[in-house]
Order: sequence, then structure tokens, then C-alpha cells
Amino acid sequence: DAGFEKTDAGGVDYNVLRVACGGFNVVAQSWAQAVNDKFDETWVSTPACAAALKRMGAHEAKLRVIPEAVDVDGFTPKLGVKLRLPAIALAARDRVFGRRPYSPEDDEPRWPDFKFFAHFRWGPTAGWDVLLRAYFTAFTIEDRVSLIIKTRWAKWAVPPDVGSEFDSGSILREALDLAREMGFTTTDELRQLPRFDIVVDGVQQSEITTYYRSTDAFVSASRGDPFNTELAQAMAAGKPCITVRGSASDAYTPDGTVLAVESKDAGMPGDVASALGIPYGTRWREPSFEALADAMRRLAGMPVADRQAMGARGRQFVVDHHAPDIVARQVAQRAVEIEKQIRAGWRGEGQ
Repeated sequence: DAGFEKTDAGGVDYNVLRVACGGFNVVAQSWAQAVNDKFDETWVSTPACAAALKRMGAHEAKLRVIPEAVDVDGFTPKLGVKLRLPAIALAARDRVFGRRPYSPEDDEPRWPDFKFFAHFRWGPTAGWDVLLRAYFTAFTIEDRVSLIIKTRWAKWAVPPDVGSEFDSGSILREALDLAREMGFTTTDELRQLPRFDIVVDGVQQSEITTYYRSTDAFVSASRGDPFNTELAQAMAAGKPCITVRGSASDAYTPDGTVLAVESKDAGMPGDVASALGIPYGTRWREPSFEALADAMRRLAGMPVADRQAMGARGRQFVVDHHAPDIVARQVAQRAVEIEKQIRAGWRGEGQ
């Protein structure tokens, strides 16, 4: 909460706090106290964030929804180099793991006809386990599909015995442990898993646009996000997307712009809440892996024209509501209103 400090600079008449909540049903009590006691107004990125703050006692009159901006010129359907993924990683420093039986060394390489892309920080909130469980349920090695996951550990989720958020071996072990838990225990059974690649490293925008350009769809199984930047970028890039209903992303994924998977309200494990620094008893969303598996099958089998139409609708919504100039106009309009309010106060004091 160190960042929630009201400036003491002279001549400041109005203090605004910009905050992104964690996408869950509550926030730390101190956040709500800061909204009430330290700032004149707080700008939140989604209605869900405003609701979480109000639930913990923040005054509704001090909350205003100002959406996040998305670089709609930097993420477009035409930017990025289209590559034959996932035979190689995009950068030499990327480390790729997983089932890749379509390498050039194969006698009969079977390149995937449909490529899913996921991009997130590895940890419980990202729902990586739901995503892989759904993918392993929906497809087998006989299906011409692949899943490319660009990731690294979320800093707060790095296990004690793992030295770095870029430790790729520990991430792959978690993925394979999940497969074994699902019953893929023998070598022959593991070979029946559908193709997947886990690419562990940092990201640059030029590389991500190439991933978007070189894959067919974006998928997210997040249990809660303040603003799912990767999802919004994929929508801006014109990708058909799968996401989870019931979280903050509902504000920017109206029906028809994405393929939405229903979720249920569930208790967040205490150790996760503790690691995130939020109250015990916080709730998050639990996506149905069966519903996600069905959505992935539906999207992979959808006619190309229908997928493109969905991607176009998603991009148009982001352009209309989250383009930098759109958000800037909202900020400027509110700044003018605040200025008028301040000047009215001065006149009331005889200044």
C-alpha cells in the first residue's frame, strides 16, 4: 500500500488515484480506506474493480470507471511476420518445450492445421491448469491442432525451490504432472497428448504481434484479472478469442466479440490470497474445463469466415472503446470537469 500516498506538494487542489484491482470480489481493506481518506477521486479500469472497492467500504461517489487503453495501431491483423509455428521459437533466447512431433527431423512431419495461442504469467490465477486440462480433454495427438503458451512464472507464484521466474523446467514439470494426474501415466499415454509448446521468456511487442499473426486463435482461462491485457491485445489483433465469463473482462468482451466460457464463483485458496496480499475469503472464478474443452473444439472446427468475423467484431469493440485517443478524451473531459469544480470552490472562498 506504499503507493497509496497523497502527494504533499504545494498547490495541489485535487488528488486522483488510478488503481487496477485484482479482478476478484474484494480488495485489501487498506485500499478502500485510501480511496476514502487520501484521495479526492479514484479511477478504476472496470466496473468489477469499482464493485470490489465498494464492497470493502469505498465511497461510490469517489469512484469513476476510466477504461484501460490498448495500442490498436501496434496490434492489428496485419502487423507481425507470419511464421510456420511452432517449429522454432521466435527468438534464440526463447526456450521451447512440450510435445513437438512435427519437427523437420520427423520422417513425416505433421504440421498442425489449427494453432491456439495463450499468453500469461504462470500461476494459479491464470488458470493454466484449467487450460491444459481442457486442451488435453478436447484433443489427442491425432488431431491436427497445437497449443502455444508464452509464459513465465508470476513473481508472487515462484516456488521456494525455483530460482527464477524464467525457470522453464519447473513450468514444464507442472504441466506434465497435471497430465499424469489426468491418467496419462505411461510413456505411450503421454505420447497421445495433443501437441503443445511452452515458451518461457520475456516478451517484446514485435514478437507478440508475430505470435498473433502466426496462430489461429487466442485462449484465456483466467480466474480473475484487473484488465486482461493479453486478451485485449489479441482482440485488437483481430484474433478470435476464448475467455471466461464472470470476471472483470466482461466489460470489454460483449456477446459476439468472443467465445465465452461460463464459470462459477469459488473460494480462493488461502495460500494464494496470502501471496497476493488480499483478504482471506476472497472469491474468484472457476471456469469449467469441460466447457472450455467444448469451446476449443467449436472454435477449431468453425468455418474460417466465421472466425474472421468474430475477430473483426472483437477488434472493432476494442478500437471503439479502448483506443488511446478514446481513453484520452475521457480523461481530458474529466479533467475539465475537475477544473471547473476546483474553480467553483475558489470563487466560493472569495478568491
